[in-house]
Amino acid sequence: MKVKIVSLLAIIFFIIIIWRLNLLSISTAEVTNLAGCVSLDQLNNEINSMDKNMILVNVNKLKDKLTSKYMCIKDVNVSYKFPKTIKVDIYGRDLLTKVVSADFGSNLVDMESSASSQAALLDWNFPSESSDDAFAVDDSGYVFIKVKSDHLIPTLFLNEGINLGKKLDQKTFNSVGQIFSKILTYVPISYQPNFKAKVYGTTLLVNSSPKLAFSLENDILRQLASLQLILQKAKIDERAAEFIDLRFDKPVVQYHTNLSK
Repeated sequence: MKVKIVSLLAIIFFIIIIWRLNLLSISTAEVTNLAGCVSLDQLNNEINSMDKNMILVNVNKLKDKLTSKYMCIKDVNVSYKFPKTIKVDIYGRDLLTKVVSADFGSNLVDMESSASSQAALLDWNFPSESSDDAFAVDDSGYVFIKVKSDHLIPTLFLNEGINLGKKLDQKTFNSVGQIFSKILTYVPISYQPNFKAKVYGTTLLVNSSPKLAFSLENDILRQLASLQLILQKAKIDERAAEFIDLRFDKPVVQYHTNLSK
């Protein structure tokens, strides 16, 4: 019983000390800005307009305020820093690709036909883009900022309307992110960071050298592993592939007939 009383008195004493020294009163906000689209001054103004003592209690309110006003902000982390300071870490979105809306029809390939026939029917024409219709998207499919068409990042054409704040299909962009990161390693488009691609039905077509076709419904890692093996073998055989269709269990490869590259 005495131990409980002593413990209770110690807690009360600790609370009184904190209250008398006003240690829980927040006087300063220390902001770390890891989002490139908004300035530190803007963030400080937004945070200073709120009651700092309530930010720790209602972190979601601050997060909602910043992410709704600045679409490039992906996350906000708030913690207490002794004494009388809150630490606010701002995290930006990672730009995956430019997305451009284009009308190029749907993929109407007859799935009853052979793999080689389906590969031959793919439409390798890519739309043009203007300086006013390109948006940046992250790997979750969130459209968060407009970008210039000459920005040296991949361009992905989609057969749907695109606008700021739109949430595109997350599964598609997770797959696109995996593909883009690997083909920049496997294929000589590393010298062409602004290459083009398009989502054609459930197929991703990449206008690289060689041209590549991926299924967005099948195992992406398996397709990438097949691509690596095909390119390695072509290099050994001193052959240059014109296009590689990786949508099938046995990929379709068409080689240049005149010379190796």
